Amino acid sequence: MAGGGSFSNEGRIDAGLRFFNCSGRAFAQIAQELGIKISLATFAAKLSGGSFDQRTAERLLEVLEQMRELQTAINETAKAHVAIDWNKVDHVVSALKLRQIQKIALEDGDHRFDRMAQVATDALRPVRSARP
Repeated sequence: MAGGGSFSNEGRIDAGLRFFNCSGRAFAQIAQELGIKISLATFAAKLSGGSFDQRTAERLLEVLEQMRELQTAINETAKAHVAIDWNKVDHVVSALKLRQIQKIALEDGDHRFDRMAQVATDALRPVRSARP
C-alpha cells in the first residue's frame, strides 16, 4: 500500500480514498477548502511514499470521517447506497461545512441550520431523470 503500512496515517488516508472512490485531487481540493494548507503536489508525494506531519494527518483523517458521515446520511435518506461525485468539490464542501455548522448549533439545541444542511446534503444525490 502506498505511503507505508495500512495502519500508517498515509495508509489509512489512501484506504479511505479507495473506499469512497475519491481521487487524490478531489480530496486535496476538499481539504484545502476546509482550511488545510496542503498543495496537490505535496499531498500526492506524501501519500505515495512520504509522511504527513501529525497535525496534518489528523486533520485529513477528520475530513475522511466527515465524508463518511455525509455518505451515511445520503445513504440513509435514499435507503440505498448512493455514490457521491466527490469531484463536485464546491457542492461537497458546502455540504460538509453546513453539516459542521448544524452539528455545533445542535449542541445548544439550535435547529436553524437543519434545513440548510439537509438541502446541501441532498444536492449531492444524483438527479433521476423523469421517464416520459
